[in-house]
Amino acid sequence: MGSIQYYLLFLCALLFVEDMRHRAIHWSLLAQAFLCFGALGYCTMGQRTFWREVPLNLAFVGLQYIGVTLYCSLRARMWTNPFARHTGAGDALFLLAASLLFPRHVFALFVISGIVFALLGYAVLRLLMPKQPATVPAAGLMALYLGTWFAMCLGGMLDTKALNLWLANA
Repeated sequence: MGSIQYYLLFLCALLFVEDMRHRAIHWSLLAQAFLCFGALGYCTMGQRTFWREVPLNLAFVGLQYIGVTLYCSLRARMWTNPFARHTGAGDALFLLAASLLFPRHVFALFVISGIVFALLGYAVLRLLMPKQPATVPAAGLMALYLGTWFAMCLGGMLDTKALNLWLANA
């Protein structure tokens, strides 16, 4: 299982660099993320748990984007497509790919803390490099955040089985 985690660490770094440089992620990197996240999630959760948890994670992502659409539409007082100005398709696809990786309680923790990390990271980026574009590279910063989770697991600083147990019973 270790070699796929090393590759996912490398893939997260590529996603971060690609999103920071171009404010877009190439489709091949997202396809690799879907395949690798799905394979690792399937292997770590098992077949029964995987097929029970993934639909709930996908529904969580769907509800988030429905909420963003409603918020943007109510704010503009007309129907608004949030993918046109507020968020990119790469951000949504990255969240969909990450939904294959975790059980629902860990996925909710990852999404909420990852969004906070992305916003704080973007604020620091704007302070250090003021000429940054006004769009938040959410997928890239969340990939960096996920990469730190993988690095901590590989380094023995984060025990994901204990985290899963603790979150499942919380």
